[in-house]
Amino acid sequence: MATASVYVPEVFATLRDIAATRRTVHEVKRDLKGARKVLRDRLAVHPKAADMVLALLQNPTTGRGDMLALVQTDPALAAAVMRAANSVHLGYARQIGGIRQANVMLGETLVSGLVAGRVADRIFDKKPMDYPEWLWPHSIVMASTCAVLARRTAIRPDEAYTLGLLHDVGWLMAASNHHELSDHDRSHGRLGAEMLSRWNFPELFVQAVHHHHATVDASVSPQARLLIAAHAFAAELGANGPEASVSVIEAMHIMHLDVRASTILNEIESELVTQTSILEPAL
Repeated sequence: MATASVYVPEVFATLRDIAATRRTVHEVKRDLKGARKVLRDRLAVHPKAADMVLALLQNPTTGRGDMLALVQTDPALAAAVMRAANSVHLGYARQIGGIRQANVMLGETLVSGLVAGRVADRIFDKKPMDYPEWLWPHSIVMASTCAVLARRTAIRPDEAYTLGLLHDVGWLMAASNHHELSDHDRSHGRLGAEMLSRWNFPELFVQAVHHHHATVDASVSPQARLLIAAHAFAAELGANGPEASVSVIEAMHIMHLDVRASTILNEIESELVTQTSILEPAL
């Protein structure tokens, strides 16, 4: 089928290689482990985002940029695009940290193909995951918050938005593989960072995901500070995750902001309206 998964053939290819050649037990175990990693790193697309993808693919009037706008609302879709953009096989000289930059590099046709493949995974999944109710809105609000805060720093808003959208990818990976994490389990930062590192994401991006619940001190990167502060504003807007965050006042100090908190919150709400307009038919 035209929308067949881009991941399942990788697994079949690995198994076919094992059957076609004589391998030692160690080599067979190694290659089977590689096949399991392909499946483990698959991330589930939110059902509403998946429905919107299908609608866009079937609509002949879909405008340029609509698919990118949708990708920017779903962690799994964004991760698939970012993974492709940072693939070592493309030989790009610089690691990509932002969704928009990845879209420019890959082109809209390839991005649409990647997105279709990810939705096909969901269609043929015999055991769909129970998507954590809080995760989708939390990820979108965090992304918008990071973009707003980044405009007052040296961090690029596109990279900040992507970081916010993917910061809890460890939670999504666990849920996609039907593993439960307790509300206070901070191993999701490490799990997400390890996966993004395997996908050749920029090191600052990986480390920020790993330490986004760390205590703020001189050793914490600006990207991790951004995530720590963004959690406070997300909680203030009712889109908090399971873990506790710093207060808004503390977040203002962390980011050295000299404006009212209400100004920041208003800017975040405006950013949310812009970023989620593509989802209006699904909401």
